[in-house]
Amino acid sequence: MIFKGYMSYLSARYPGGLAALHRDLGDPEAAVFLGRIFLAMSYYDLGPLLRAVQIAAKAEKVPLASFVRDRAAASAKIDVPGVYAPLLKSGSVEAMARSLPRVFSRYFEGVTGEVLEGTTAQPRALEFRFGGLPEPMLGWYVWSNEGFIGESLALAGARSPTFELRELAPDGERDGIPLRSVVTRVKW
Repeated sequence: MIFKGYMSYLSARYPGGLAALHRDLGDPEAAVFLGRIFLAMSYYDLGPLLRAVQIAAKAEKVPLASFVRDRAAASAKIDVPGVYAPLLKSGSVEAMARSLPRVFSRYFEGVTGEVLEGTTAQPRALEFRFGGLPEPMLGWYVWSNEGFIGESLALAGARSPTFELRELAPDGERDGIPLRSVVTRVKW
């Protein structure tokens, strides 16, 4: 679903459309890969998409972090009322928040998400742990989380959700790539 959302956005917003983006990638194999049809519940290599997103953020003259957060929030506006509509009917912002780590895990293969119970005594706050995040793409995951979770909570009625990175720790390795876990506190 990430690929479909980005390709739709880039097709409409990138100067010259996808043909220009494919040319600007400077990598014919990546261009062919990004020109394929993406199925909603399948996993794909994020590398070519990450490069396309970097180029698009630069073309829009916005920081990469802001671009990724904004696109993830836009994805939530589409996906939550659509695919994840039952979550909106859960009855409360907290119920929505508790379900989001599971949703995040469905977007990224090999990534885990959980709510950490008993980590905050504050009302309208939860801590999440996301594990198995490849270190070279850590920023992407964190920014995606902030955008998607923030907008999902807003759709459920939260006002101005905020995020605080609480912990970053080694979490093993996969195929020689170091993995990290992230603990984030969300308040609303």
